[in-house]
Amino acid sequence: MRTSIRKICLVLVSLMLLSSLPALSSCKGSEDLLLSSDTDLTVVMKADGYDVPYEIYRYVAESYRNQYRDNYGPGFQNGENGDAILEEFENDVESMIKKLYTTPLVCRDYGLDPDSEVIVTQVDFAMDDIYASYDYDYRKYMEDIEEYNMNDSVYRFLTRNDILAQELMEIFISRGIIKTDETEIREVFGSDKVVRIKNLLISATNGKSDEENRKLAEELLAKLEAGADFESLLKQYGEDLYMFNNPDGYYIVGGNFIEEFEDLAYSLEVGETSGILETASGYSIMKRYEKEQTYLDEHYEELRKMYITGTYNLMLADAMNNMVLEKTEEFSRYQILKRAEK
Repeated sequence: MRTSIRKICLVLVSLMLLSSLPALSSCKGSEDLLLSSDTDLTVVMKADGYDVPYEIYRYVAESYRNQYRDNYGPGFQNGENGDAILEEFENDVESMIKKLYTTPLVCRDYGLDPDSEVIVTQVDFAMDDIYASYDYDYRKYMEDIEEYNMNDSVYRFLTRNDILAQELMEIFISRGIIKTDETEIREVFGSDKVVRIKNLLISATNGKSDEENRKLAEELLAKLEAGADFESLLKQYGEDLYMFNNPDGYYIVGGNFIEEFEDLAYSLEVGETSGILETASGYSIMKRYEKEQTYLDEHYEELRKMYITGTYNLMLADAMNNMVLEKTEEFSRYQILKRAEK
């Protein structure tokens, strides 16, 4: 249920994936292979003043298209529910593009120039480490990242975003925007900004049909409304792997879990049971519990990190929600997914 779990997952290659590879001894390629083409650099969108080139749009859209094909099959936008699926696809693509441009936009708002010499130098060093891991065989490097719908410019953009995120976090902490003082954090833990819930999940991956899972969730909700014991049903029917390993349940710290999950958790009073929440993970019924001070003490460092990360995530989410993304006249020429695709 963490925020990294999306209904349709976008394949993002972490820096560690390539930097951990051993040096290769094959013939070195030319640096010219790293250059973007004129088509790659064509501006297809604007994100609050930032140009979004085709290479970024292609990276996101192609990654999502692969995921949608896996879920719905080829030509998914042409089927019975094609219009709805296509709209979902386009919304996912635009949301991810907004997410990618949120970090540099917020940096700009806090006086950090994403294109400053300091940042560019850090990016150059990071990219040189990647090239060195390939023994500067640019051809092999390009072959690898192209499997993830990237070119060098896209990989460099993601590397810069990672560096900017670290710098931005330091700004938030140094200016007191994100609290790190233990007394203040413990006050947060004692407030309704941190809630404890247990999740009765009927998993989408349990091998049963969606109809069967929905029916079971409805039956369980009816039993709870008739006075059945939540703990007993949780033990008998619960399929949340996190709950198996963490019987204390979830301690929700905002900004770390998917929005629907957090919203429902925060809406409950202590002792209250929710209705049914449908997510990509399945069908959930939650109950809110009193927090235990012993747990808060024993898991202080873990929860502290969640608070810091979550606060950061929520700040960026607000900026992302306020971002204006506009398509240029060139967009239709370069649109990845078209109605006629088979």
